[in-house]
Amino acid sequence: MGNLCRSLERYLRYGHHESIATTVDSSGRPNSAPMGIELIGDKVLMKPYLNTRTYANILSLREVMLNITTDAFLFYQTLFNSEEVRYGSPKIIKPPRILGSVDLYVECVVDTITHYEDFALISLRPICCYRGRGSRLAYSRANSAVIEALIHYTKLPHLISKGDLEGIRRRYAVLEASRNMVLKVGSDTLKKVVEDVWDRSLRLIREAGITF
Repeated sequence: MGNLCRSLERYLRYGHHESIATTVDSSGRPNSAPMGIELIGDKVLMKPYLNTRTYANILSLREVMLNITTDAFLFYQTLFNSEEVRYGSPKIIKPPRILGSVDLYVECVVDTITHYEDFALISLRPICCYRGRGSRLAYSRANSAVIEALIHYTKLPHLISKGDLEGIRRRYAVLEASRNMVLKVGSDTLKKVVEDVWDRSLRLIREAGITF
């Protein structure tokens, strides 16, 4: 498994963390998506929705590349500009690694899958871990706020499909607060990113006929 895999708690020591999960379909086409993860013992847990490509690909191949990064722009690219994401060869599994400001790559195989009503609890076994070039980024409130906005944006389609108005309101409030933070202290690049996420969020809500 390697020394880095045995020391994953150094990277995932604060409970729930965000990553970018890369999977491939039966034709070998990669798909990357922001994904929350948590280290429990020597396993990494994730909870993809059942209607996502991430879940379908994992069910088919049972392998995942976790790209650990704190760079908000990389999260944004994987979600909205996937054609601009560049990939490199993995070491053991089939899903490739994302090239760029990634701190750690964790190649995983599926240990168990437990199904619930609208998501799956997937336990991953890390088999190969190695460092990337690094985020090389000091702590930034704006960067963190963009990641927070992106995460809450990804929850909206599921909440809208369920008609969960209270859940939508909570996500809307977080998105608004995140946007305000980025507009206050963020770079021009992050301001453009958060405005795009905000506009996309409002569009989803309005197209569903929801008003506050």
